[in-house]
Amino acid sequence: MKSYDLKVFEKVAELGSIQSAADRVGLTPSAVTRVIQRLENDLGAELFDRTAKPLKLTSSGRLALVHARRVLASVSEMAQALAPHSSPSGPLRVGVAHAIAPLLLMNSDMFALPDFPEVQVIIRAGWSQDLIAQIRNDALAGAFVLLETGHHPPPNTPAERLSESDVAIVGAATAKTGDVTIAELNQLGWALNPDGCGYRRALATSLNRLGLEPNIKMEVNSIELQLAIAQRGMAYTLLPMAWSTSLLHEYRVSRLNTSEFDLNVTLFFVHRLQIGNLLPPLNTLAHSVGRRLIST
Repeated sequence: MKSYDLKVFEKVAELGSIQSAADRVGLTPSAVTRVIQRLENDLGAELFDRTAKPLKLTSSGRLALVHARRVLASVSEMAQALAPHSSPSGPLRVGVAHAIAPLLLMNSDMFALPDFPEVQVIIRAGWSQDLIAQIRNDALAGAFVLLETGHHPPPNTPAERLSESDVAIVGAATAKTGDVTIAELNQLGWALNPDGCGYRRALATSLNRLGLEPNIKMEVNSIELQLAIAQRGMAYTLLPMAWSTSLLHEYRVSRLNTSEFDLNVTLFFVHRLQIGNLLPPLNTLAHSVGRRLIST
C-alpha cells in the first residue's frame, strides 16, 4: 500500500468523481480507477458505492478515509520534520479545558506567535479527558488540561505540569461570612458547567455524602456568566483560586469557607508524541499561556 494511493483515494472521496479526481492529481481516469481497485484489493473491502452519482463511500470506505487521512498527516509531518530548512507552518490545533477556556480567551493575545508567522493557531475547548483522547488520536497537537491533583495524563503522553490550584465556592460579596455548611449553600443552588465538568462532579460527591443532590439552578459554560450570576446572589459557583484573583475583584465576589468541599486541580500541558517542526511554536505557546495564566 502506497501513500500516493491514499492521496488519490482521499481526492476521489472529496470530489465524488473519478474524472474530477483525475484532473486534480494529473492522472487519467483509468489510472485513478486502477489505483482505487488496487487499494480495495489490498484492504479486502469495497470503498465506494459505484451505483451512486456522485460516488459515495461505503461504510468501509468511510472508515478507510479516517485512517488514510491520519496516515497522510503523519507522512506529511515526517517530511516536514526531516526537511533541513523547513520553517513551521500550517494549522496548530490546541485544546483548552472548558473550566479555564474563558480565563485564557480573555487574554487571547497570549495565543499569538509572532516568531512563527506561517502557523495558524486553532483553539478547541472541551472536557480534559476528551482533549487527551484527541491528542492520542492525533486530532490535536497539544492541550491545556485540568486533572484532579494526584491524577496524571496517560503513559506515553508527554506532559508538563504548569501549576496547581484549589477550587473554591464563591458567591456575592454580601453572601454568608464565616464557616458555612455545604447544605446551606445548596439551598440557594449552583451555577455550573454542564454535566461532564470535574468541578461539578466533585461538588456532587461532597453533597452525596450528606444524602443531597446538587441544586443546579443554571448550566452555563462560561466563567463570566457564572460569576455574574453569583454576583447578583442568584447562585453560587466554583472557581480555581490560583488563576482568578483579578476575576474576584472584577465581579465583586468572595470565597465562602466550608470544610465540606475540598478540591485541588493541576494544570498540565500535554502534546502528541510526533509533532514534527510544529514543536517549537507549540512549546512557545505552552510557556506563554502558562506564564500568563499563573499571573491572572
